[in-house]
Amino acid sequence: MASNRVWPISIVPIKPCFKQRLRNILVSRIQFLPDLLRNTRAFPEGFFDLVREPILQGCGIKAWASPESRLEHGLKPGFSVETFRELAGWSESDIESSWLRHYFDLPTRAYDYLLAHLPANTLILSFEMPPWLANLLDRQQIPYLDIRVSPLRFGRDLYIALRTNQSHLYPRLQPYVVSPEELRLEAGALAASVRMHQQRLEESGRYPLDLDNTLVYIGQAPYDASLLSPTHSSALRCTDFVDQLRQLAQGRRVLHKAHPFAPDFAKEEQRALAEITGQAVGICYQNAYQLLSCDHDVALVGISSGLLQEASWFGKQVHTLFRPVVPVTLADTPASAEDFLQVHFEDWLSPAFWHAVLTPENPAPRLSKLPALQHHHARQSLDQWWDYAKVMTWEKSLPIESFERTGGIMLRQRIEALEQGLLQNRSMVVDCDEGNEVYWPASASMRGKITIRGRGNRVIIDEQVDFDATIDITGDHNGIVLDRDVRLAGKIYVSGSGGMLRLGAGSTFTRVIIKCHEGKNILIGRDCMFSNEIELRTTDGHAIVDPDTGMRLNPAQDIIIGDHVWVGKGVTILKGGQIPGNTIVGADSLVNGIYTESQTLLAGTPARVIKEHVTWQRELKDSFSHAELEQWKQLSAPAEAASSPFVSDDWEQAKKLALEKFALQPQAFGRGQLYQGHEAWGLAGQRPTLARLQAYGLDPYLSPEHNVLDIGCNIGLIGMGLSPRINRYHGIDSNPALIEIAQILTAGRGIKNCEFQHCSFNDLMQTLPAPYDMVLSFAVHVWIGLPMAQYAAHLKTLLKPGGTLIIESNRLATNDQSFFSDIQVFLDHGYVLQKQGMLKDDGIIERGFCIFRRMP
Repeated sequence: MASNRVWPISIVPIKPCFKQRLRNILVSRIQFLPDLLRNTRAFPEGFFDLVREPILQGCGIKAWASPESRLEHGLKPGFSVETFRELAGWSESDIESSWLRHYFDLPTRAYDYLLAHLPANTLILSFEMPPWLANLLDRQQIPYLDIRVSPLRFGRDLYIALRTNQSHLYPRLQPYVVSPEELRLEAGALAASVRMHQQRLEESGRYPLDLDNTLVYIGQAPYDASLLSPTHSSALRCTDFVDQLRQLAQGRRVLHKAHPFAPDFAKEEQRALAEITGQAVGICYQNAYQLLSCDHDVALVGISSGLLQEASWFGKQVHTLFRPVVPVTLADTPASAEDFLQVHFEDWLSPAFWHAVLTPENPAPRLSKLPALQHHHARQSLDQWWDYAKVMTWEKSLPIESFERTGGIMLRQRIEALEQGLLQNRSMVVDCDEGNEVYWPASASMRGKITIRGRGNRVIIDEQVDFDATIDITGDHNGIVLDRDVRLAGKIYVSGSGGMLRLGAGSTFTRVIIKCHEGKNILIGRDCMFSNEIELRTTDGHAIVDPDTGMRLNPAQDIIIGDHVWVGKGVTILKGGQIPGNTIVGADSLVNGIYTESQTLLAGTPARVIKEHVTWQRELKDSFSHAELEQWKQLSAPAEAASSPFVSDDWEQAKKLALEKFALQPQAFGRGQLYQGHEAWGLAGQRPTLARLQAYGLDPYLSPEHNVLDIGCNIGLIGMGLSPRINRYHGIDSNPALIEIAQILTAGRGIKNCEFQHCSFNDLMQTLPAPYDMVLSFAVHVWIGLPMAQYAAHLKTLLKPGGTLIIESNRLATNDQSFFSDIQVFLDHGYVLQKQGMLKDDGIIERGFCIFRRMP
C-alpha cells in the first residue's frame, strides 16, 4: 500500500503555444479556489487573505476571493456553491462521508458546472488542493499553484510548500527554495537547545527521560486528508497495517503520541494499538522535539504524519506506513510534477516574490517586502500544529513541559470531560479526589456539579431531592447532608476541615449562595423556605486584627436556623447568625446576631423584631385551620448523617467486578471497552448514556407510571438512567455476560425498578408480555434479522395504544444505509412520527433515530 505519490494525476504535456498563452494568463486573472466540498474555511481563507495584497502590489493583479467567502469572487455570475455541491453528490447531513467519497473524483456534471463558470485565462490558487480539482485543471490545461504548510516545521519560522502544473515556473521559484544546508543547521540548533534543557532537568533529579528501546506511534486526526487513498474505501487507520506494526513492535515498548486536536479518536487508536501489538500501550507525554532531539534509542512509526518527515533530519529511525503528506523538494534536487518546493514564509508574504514568479516582465513593486520582523512571526499567527510552538521559546515553555510530562495532559483531558458533561442538557458531574464519598438515590433528580478536593469528605443526598446546584469542597472530613424532599438551586462552597452543612427535610432554596468556611457548620431545619439572592457565610473572608496584640478579632462562627423559617429575597446571614424556628426574615435584611423568639418577623439592617406572634404558610389563602398551621411539625425528624446509607463502596466494588467480568469476555463492538458508559458515575464506555438521553430528548414522553422495554439493553445503563423517571424498566439481551454485568451495576447503585433478562427477541415474542408504555430499539434491528415491516408489526404488539417507540439506526454509512427509507413502513402500521434526528455520541459512528407514537 506504500506509495511515494500524493495522488494519481495525469499531467498533460504543455505545448509551446500554450506556454505563451499561459504567460498572458498569469498576468491577467487570479482566482482563489479551495476544496469546495470540505467543510473548513479558516485555513484556506486565512492563507488567501495573507497573499491578496502582496499579489496586488507585486503583480498589479487583483486576486479574487473564494466562492465561499463574503468577499467578491471572480467566477462567472450565477455560480452557487450549494448547486455545485448538489451536483457533486455532497450531503449536508453527512458532511464527513460526502467529502471522503468525493475527494478523488466528482460526477461529470459537477466538473462541467464549475468549468462553465470559470473565466478564461485564469490562474488558480488553492490551499491543500484536492485531487479532483488538480485532475480537472490538468485535463483542461488550466494553470494552478497548490499552497500548503510545509511538513518540515522545525525551523525558527514556517516554510510554505508550493506545487504547480506549469514547468516554466520552477526556474522562477528556484532562487527562493530552502536549501538542505539551512535545514540541517536549523535541526542541529534546535536539537542542541532541547538536549541542553533536558540535561538540566536530569541533573536536578527531576523528570528523567526514558525512551530507550521504544517505538512511538504518531497519531493523526481522523479527518486528515493525507489518510485518504483512491484504492481504499475509507480513511486509513492503524488497523490497516496490522502486520507491519506487529513486526515493528517486537521487543520494543510501544507508546502512543496523540494528535492534539483528536483526543477522543486517540483513545480508540491507543486501544487498537494495544490489541494489534499484544501489549499495554502507554501515552507519550514528550513533545515532538524532545522525541526527535533525544539520544535515546527511539523509533517513530505512523501512517502519514509530517512529523515522520521531520524525523530524518534528526537522525531518527522512521517507518512511514503509507506515504509522505507533502513530498518536498530541496534547492539541489530536481522537482517532479508531484513534488512541492519549499520557500520561506517571509518571502511568500513579499510582493517581490510574487512579481518574480508571476510577472517578472512587469516593473518591480515599490516595496519588495515588509520590514524585517523578529523570528516566529508566522508561528505567532498560524501555529496550530503539534508541539511546534515549543520551538519559539523553549525556556519559557519549560515549566509547562515539566507539568505536562508529570500528568498535566491527563488533568487537562479530565477537566475537558467534566466541562463537556455540564453541557449535556443539565446533567450531573462529579469530580472528586480519592477517599471521598458522594451518594444519591435513584429517586433524586440531579443536575449540576460536585467537586471535592481533599479526603474524608462526604455528601449525602436523600430520597426525592431536587438538586440543581454546584457543590465545591476544599479540605478534609467535611460533610454535606440534604435530607429528603429538599429542593436546592444555588452554589455551595465548603472549605477548611471538619465542617458540616445540613439542609432539613422539605426545605426549599430558590437561588442561594452558601459559604461554609473554616471548618464551621451551617445547620438549617425542616420545611424552611429560602427565596433568591440569599447568601449565608460563616466567615468574613478577611481578618480584623488588634494592632496591639496581633490577634484576630473576627473568628468564624456557626450559623443555625430552626425549622419552618421563611427567608425573603436578598437576605444576608453572617457568621454567628441564629434564627429560631417558625420565624420570618424580611427581604434585604442582614442577620448577624442571635434571635431567640419564635413566631416573629425580623427585618432591617441589622435585622430586628418588627412584629410578634406571626407564622407563615406556603399556600396563599385567606384563612387556615390550626391543624394546617401545625402540619409542618409532623415532618419526620432528619436521620443522623452517620446513619445515612452510602452505596459508594458498593458501587466501586460493583464497577470493579463488572469490569473484571467484561475483561473475561470482551465484546468486539465496544472497541475494547464497555459499549455503554455513564459520565456521572465514573464508568467509561464507547457510548455515554447521559449524552444519548440528551440527544433523544425523552423527557416529554416519560411518566412516573410508565413501564419501559429495552430490546438489546447491553449492560442496562439506559434503564438505570431512566429509572428515577419511570415505574419499571425491563431490559433484554441475547448476551448473558452483558445481563450479568447489568445486574451487578444495578445492585451497586441500589436501583430497584430495573429488571434484566437473558433472552432473544424471538424468545420475548413467544412469552406474549403485557404491552409497554415505551419500547426502545437502539441499533439492534439489523441483528434481529427480521424484515423491517415484520419488525414494525411485532413492536406494535409490544406497545400500548398511544405508547412511544424510539428506534435507532446502526451505522448509517455501512450496514444501515437505508434506515430512514426503511422505517417508513412504521407509518403503514399505524405509527405517527413525533421526532427524528441524528447523533454521533461516540464521536465516530453516525446514527439516526426516530420517535413514533402508536395510534390507538
